[in-house]
Amino acid sequence: MKCLRWAGAIFICGTVGLGAWPLAAPAQEQEEQISLGEIARRARGQKKQARKPTHPPADDNLPKTSGAGPNDLAAGTAATQQAAEEEISLGEIARRFREQKKQARNAARRGADNDLRATSGAGPKGSRSAGPAQANEQLSVGGDARRLGEREERAPESGRAQGDQNAPAASEAATTDSVAGATSPSLESSAQEQILQSGRTSILQENFVEAIRVLEDGQKHFPRDLEITLELGRAYLYDGKDERAIGQFREVLLENPSNRLAKLQLARALSYQNNYEASDVLYRELLLSNPDDEGASLGLIRNLVEQKRLAEARQELEISLTHHPGSQQLQEYKQVLEGEQEGDETAGNKKVNRVQTSETYITDSAGNRAWRSSQLAGFQFGSRMKVNLQAEEQLLQKNQGARVEKAGILRVTEQLRLRLTPFLFLSGSGGTVRFADRRTRGLFQGDLELHPAGRLWISGGFSRVPIYPTVQATRFNLLAQGWHARVDWDPGLWRINAGLSSLTYSDGNHDHRENLEVLRWRGSRRLAFAIGYRVDLLNFRRTLNHGYFDPSRYQSHLGIGGANFALGKRFRAEYLVRFGGQSISPGPFRLAWELSLRNRLTLWENWELGADYLYLQLAQSTGALNGQATVLWIAYRY
Repeated sequence: MKCLRWAGAIFICGTVGLGAWPLAAPAQEQEEQISLGEIARRARGQKKQARKPTHPPADDNLPKTSGAGPNDLAAGTAATQQAAEEEISLGEIARRFREQKKQARNAARRGADNDLRATSGAGPKGSRSAGPAQANEQLSVGGDARRLGEREERAPESGRAQGDQNAPAASEAATTDSVAGATSPSLESSAQEQILQSGRTSILQENFVEAIRVLEDGQKHFPRDLEITLELGRAYLYDGKDERAIGQFREVLLENPSNRLAKLQLARALSYQNNYEASDVLYRELLLSNPDDEGASLGLIRNLVEQKRLAEARQELEISLTHHPGSQQLQEYKQVLEGEQEGDETAGNKKVNRVQTSETYITDSAGNRAWRSSQLAGFQFGSRMKVNLQAEEQLLQKNQGARVEKAGILRVTEQLRLRLTPFLFLSGSGGTVRFADRRTRGLFQGDLELHPAGRLWISGGFSRVPIYPTVQATRFNLLAQGWHARVDWDPGLWRINAGLSSLTYSDGNHDHRENLEVLRWRGSRRLAFAIGYRVDLLNFRRTLNHGYFDPSRYQSHLGIGGANFALGKRFRAEYLVRFGGQSISPGPFRLAWELSLRNRLTLWENWELGADYLYLQLAQSTGALNGQATVLWIAYRY
């Protein structure tokens, strides 16, 4: 009987032990296996520890932000040190992904079995007391595994952005379906992120072949991931496979036409194939939607420079600098364009020595006539010295009824111009003038010129010059000497000229002159239109009757409009009209205008011809209120 009792006790204990083991085993396995919440937590920890390279690739089209948006490639440089040193293959990523998925399914299956046992009363009461919370956690993991399977059949909808937004909390005690559902896309997003980081790391290392391999394999696993497609297009582009890159960018734009980076990279790829028209259209679309898009501005300026459309490039550069005045790349392009403009001038003027002759005929409403013949010879000696020789003979005539007065003036000067530094020039000239009575007077001029920036010139100096606008003025053998200053600035589409002088005349008079002209051009090298403004101020200490215009106060204000155009490669013209009012003290303002037509023609390689016409409904230096001038010249460069 005692043996039977001991046998019964052993049987009952064995039964209890065997009944309790299946419920205790899942708890032990659940402690040993890694939950999806732990996987997500570790992934976030690695992501926070990721360090960006200190020298990202020089790509002027990438945004300079560190945000993790779906179109922000700059964030892709945040590859971990481990990924940079130990590249994880896609096969390893997929294997780990499958193992995690398998563990989740096993946990779900065991959780379902334990839940059935708990609800059916199987096993002792003590074994069921710890069941509900554990069973709920296992059921959540099971739901997560089912969502993972469903999401695996669908294409991933986003890249980093959704991965970051859907990342679960670090707690492993999540028991609701919503938290469990948030852990599953993090696995898929983690795989995509590792692919992108591996590809971007290879691009940073300029290992484009490896980047293409990684991203092509990633595209096979995630065929509709736009970020992988876009990154693969960049790798193709850097590796010189423009056609494949264009295909990738167009695929992204087909799915998302507003993707800025895809459109930007497509424009770059098209420009590399010299398809500038299509590339320009894309850049202009980006600038139309966002005028602050510096990458699009840089790309468009680069295209225009490549097409030799320098005037348009300067115009775009000017607009871009208003939005990004501190941009180093735009400042570099500004220097390039200024060099191109100076290069165009020197390229066309490689034969720097010049011989020129010109003839001018002037008439005015007061009956004054003048014929001027001028000869100029310029010689360049190296890059630092230039010598100009000029001789000018002028015949003046005054018609007074049947009587005609004539006078001849001869003027000869020589100028020496030295380049002291790249931004400092010194010039000096000397000569003589022979008046109508055969008397001669010495002439001189000295100037210091500054060139502080491209297309900006500032000069000032002291001079003595002859004054002979009319036959009457030649009777006094007039000379004027004093100081003068001038600023000339031609920053591409602008032309600004300003002058200031103060002269003392040999007849005791004194004048003070100020003038300013501002022109703004819009258009291309072949056709451009201008608007602007000009003001002239003149004051004389005394009003004398010595044959020159000497009001106590004179001013004119004129608006400017006109065009500059080219016909073929040999002819260029500039036609301007100035219209406004003038006032001669103490009189009121009256209508004033002038017309200037300037024409240039390249005859042969070394020959140039010019023909200008001016009609001036303005006060003349002779005192007349209107006049005309015709100028013809021909030059030979060698």
